[in-house]
Amino acid sequence: MLRDVVRALLPAAVLLVGAPAMAQDEQPDEQASTYQLPEPYQPQWTDADAGDLGKMLTGTWVSNGPIAGLDDSGDAQVVLNIAPVPVEGMSNTLYVEAARTDAQDRPFRFAIFEILHYKGQMRLRTHEIVAEPQSRAVYTGLWAAPEWFPKLTADELIPTADVVVTDTGSGFKGETLHPYPTRIGGAIEMASSFTLSQDQMVTTDRGFGPDGSVVWGGSPTTFKRSEPLAKVTHFDGGMVMVEYANPGDPVQDGDRMHVHYTGWLADKSIFDESRPRGRAFIFAFPPGTRAIKGWGMGMEGASVGTKRKLIIPGPLAYGDRGNPRAGIGPNEPLYFEIEVVHIDKPEATPEDEAAPADGANTHGESDED
Repeated sequence: MLRDVVRALLPAAVLLVGAPAMAQDEQPDEQASTYQLPEPYQPQWTDADAGDLGKMLTGTWVSNGPIAGLDDSGDAQVVLNIAPVPVEGMSNTLYVEAARTDAQDRPFRFAIFEILHYKGQMRLRTHEIVAEPQSRAVYTGLWAAPEWFPKLTADELIPTADVVVTDTGSGFKGETLHPYPTRIGGAIEMASSFTLSQDQMVTTDRGFGPDGSVVWGGSPTTFKRSEPLAKVTHFDGGMVMVEYANPGDPVQDGDRMHVHYTGWLADKSIFDESRPRGRAFIFAFPPGTRAIKGWGMGMEGASVGTKRKLIIPGPLAYGDRGNPRAGIGPNEPLYFEIEVVHIDKPEATPEDEAAPADGANTHGESDED
């Protein structure tokens, strides 16, 4: 059951909360001088109060202890990552990602916060992102790279709740205007409140049954501000890597890597993934022309069990030529989730390199063999 997740995090849904993809050949040096990387995202708060609340919300928050009933895996601590991002047609918007601390690469909640003013009140409005789960997963980890946040419009969001917010002098507190509909834990309505300071966020939620009685909730959940639990690396050339796990000995030259992956375009569509084919992409490290430059960079230091998100700018992907067969345009950025599932050492007798059956040419090697 997600009851306690919802109670703890965001109001109305969570409170505050073919040949194997062929890598592009190295691009001419002059390309780098014509390609413009996005500037670091700088939010334009509409007023000082919205800016103060947005800045205080921004960051990583970790629950003090396990939260019950997150999923079939049992209780776990929860991490919230919150960052300002652009949303077309809206102002004062932040992206909110909630995950188990032991499964940060698989968030269970994606949301947008909007800070607005209405009838003299400041409100924090929560929105659900309208997208299929596979498409929505492109956002995972992008709290670390707001400049690469895929285009999102107000029409792609569903408002879920309004929390009236007041300034306490040392922070903020908020409470929903009235109970809002839910199906969590047998309740038909729920209400939420929070207090926020520089280093602590406390949320309290209650579910109400058909007779108006409280059927769950009432106990506060505390989140403490934290350094990011995932390791974030910014490379020369604009690539960003978010590393969730890297538990073993790093790959060495000559090792053969077995990697599962999903790749998205900036329009949130999946252009290639390995798991539906039932076999990982296999290549010798370093991949050289067997994989696009960004993949080669993203495999450095990886081990069996490594999980990473890679945001790869166009020049480090397919460059000016793009990859028409895969629907990848010139200098289009690519978003990858990767998991290293096995590494063969040189002394082992490797199997033949596995190749995607559909000849899509979408994650790695060059079209010019």
